Amino acid sequence: MHIKLIGMNKLRLSFMLITFLMAGRSAVAQSFALAHDTVSIVTAGTSLLIFDDSVTNLTTGTANIDWEVIETDFPADWKAASGICDPAGCFSFHDLWPSPSARTFGIGPGSSVFYLSVDFAATTTTGCYYAKVRMDNATIPADTAIATFIICKTALSIKAFSRAPEEISVYPNPATNVISVIYGSGIGVKSISIHNIIGRQLSTYRVTEDTSTTLNIENLPPGMYSVRILNANGNAIATRRFAKQ
Repeated sequence: MHIKLIGMNKLRLSFMLITFLMAGRSAVAQSFALAHDTVSIVTAGTSLLIFDDSVTNLTTGTANIDWEVIETDFPADWKAASGICDPAGCFSFHDLWPSPSARTFGIGPGSSVFYLSVDFAATTTTGCYYAKVRMDNATIPADTAIATFIICKTALSIKAFSRAPEEISVYPNPATNVISVIYGSGIGVKSISIHNIIGRQLSTYRVTEDTSTTLNIENLPPGMYSVRILNANGNAIATRRFAKQ
């Protein structure tokens, strides 16, 4: 009888140990967190907008995070005018979709930037669209978070900005060292800015001539850019795209 009780106790201890190990295996400590699971906004869409969803490292060491766009229904002009920035750099939406490719960044303890941007001055499509980004701890695949961006652009922006003067043009396109911006007189052009593919402003020029301006782009790396023509209040009159060879 004594031997039987020992056997039962061993069986009970073995069961408790297996249960403990299984519970520990299924529970993954979260190493990072997003500011928001869902970022949503309704906008008139008249300029470059930043949709922030910063990442916080919850550990005391460095966390390496893999991320990629896993779903989106952005229309073509939104994709062309969008980008995502993480602590390591910025990427145009066309580099992230429709052929998802994981990106990696490392962050120390605390919060770091992560955001989606859309240059609505370069878009005309209205409606509500979304983009989903999955983030994974590079060494703990089960440590995952999903960021969902829901953006609604109202028709108000079309009334305000779709009637940009047709006489505004940029040439040559593609360009190498300089571009000329041609615009009609009397439309109130006061400055011109150059932006990269995700809408980040690279330079601004004051306009000194009535109908045209020549800009030096020799120091720009090859790629796609946009020229934004601004009035005295800093509002965009028109946006034109060009390629630098």
